[in-house]
Amino acid sequence: RERGKIGGIGVHAGLWTSQALKAPIEEVPVLRRQLAELEKEFGFDPSGHGGKALRHALAALPRDLMVNLAPDDVKALVSTSISLADRPRPALMLVRSILRGHMFAFVWLPRDELTTRRRVQIGEMIEQASAGQITNWSVDLGDGDLAQLRFTLNVDAKRKTPDIQALDRKLDDMVRGWVPSVEEALAGIVSGTRATKLAL
Repeated sequence: RERGKIGGIGVHAGLWTSQALKAPIEEVPVLRRQLAELEKEFGFDPSGHGGKALRHALAALPRDLMVNLAPDDVKALVSTSISLADRPRPALMLVRSILRGHMFAFVWLPRDELTTRRRVQIGEMIEQASAGQITNWSVDLGDGDLAQLRFTLNVDAKRKTPDIQALDRKLDDMVRGWVPSVEEALAGIVSGTRATKLAL
């Protein structure tokens, strides 16, 4: 630092070995430490349901991304993943790289909603909200009811992260479609049965 301002940045770069990418979390020191810290923070018993859910959620995150995120962002991703395992629903999370020049979007969708058209639609929504550009995307079908889309975007490091709740609502509307949204709005005006008939 020079007079209270950052004058330079030192970066240490390296690659994950193929063994570290495939090994259980407990066998990779940086991941083992992260797991222990999260277990303590959440108050989960490692051998209990919460502890197992936490381990599964952490193991599902891309390992090359783990070292590029702040601990609070890893915690938020893990918390969201655990909650979706208990109550599957469309959801969206945005996290920034430590140097903020990259943004990572995690999107969970019901498997039958995962189409090329839907992926492109969601990607365009995130690009517009962030004024960024998607450089990479991937899909993880997992073994549950939800598929996970991941987008990597180049963004202006000085630009604020988009409103995640607003994007989450847009995603929900996108997935649910017109009829359920109309029915929900009508339910606030007339009875449930009448709302259903009017929506149809």
